[in-house]
Order: sequence, then C-alpha cells, then structure tokens
Amino acid sequence: STLETTQKITAKISGVYRIAITKEGCTITDSVRLRFRKEDAVFTFLPSFSPETEFLNTEFYYEIDDVQLFELKVYDKRKNILFETRNIKKKWNGKNPKGAIAPSGEYLWVVKYKPNCPKDSKLVVQEGKVTVKRKK
Repeated sequence: STLETTQKITAKISGVYRIAITKEGCTITDSVRLRFRKEDAVFTFLPSFSPETEFLNTEFYYEIDDVQLFELKVYDKRKNILFETRNIKKKWNGKNPKGAIAPSGEYLWVVKYKPNCPKDSKLVVQEGKVTVKRKK
C-alpha cells in the first residue's frame, strides 16, 4: 500500500494494492495486483527503400515504441553521416545533409535508444544496413 488518500495514486513497484473508496458514509474495498515487467521496445525498419517511386517504401524510418531517448544515424561507405535525427517521426529521404541524392547501394544505420520501462534501463545500440534502390 502507498497509504495515499487521493483520487489518483501512482504505483511504482509490483504488488497487491488495497483500495478503499468512501462516498456518503459507505465504503467499498477491493484489491488490485499490479505487475510491472520489462519488455523490449518494439523496433521495426524497412531493409530497403526506393526514394524515386510514388508508392510504398520511399523513405527509411523506424517505428519504435515506448522509449525515452532515441537517435538514428545513417552513414555512407566512408563513414560520413548522411542522416541524423533524435526525432522518432523523422524519415530519411535518401539524400545527404546538403540535399544531394545518395546513389544506389547499401548504407550503414546505427540506432540508439533507451526504453521507458524500467526507468533505469540501459542504452540499447543496434546497427544494420539499408539498401537504397534508384531508377536506372
């Protein structure tokens, strides 16, 4: 129990919580079991994209849930940063920072994120390759 007597109680650890609600002299009691567990963030990406098409997969992006910190970088073969963001919603359009079109080929991506749960979770670093496909 937190021994709080407010309308809203924040539980921070797993356990059984006894609830008592009193209104107009009548009290209703119940108990609730809360179990917090660490789950890995949901992390998905597309292995390739084609910026010049009018259909799907025209940008490289991540869909990741429940993180408190996020950073994505895309590098060319010479380790130059072509794309960098801390905004989960921002997508790479296949161009470098100056707007020049990146040629067809493989590019290294590195993502760093910290899951929200638990609050003391460690920074996760993952990397892989994404293929840019251009019209010939």
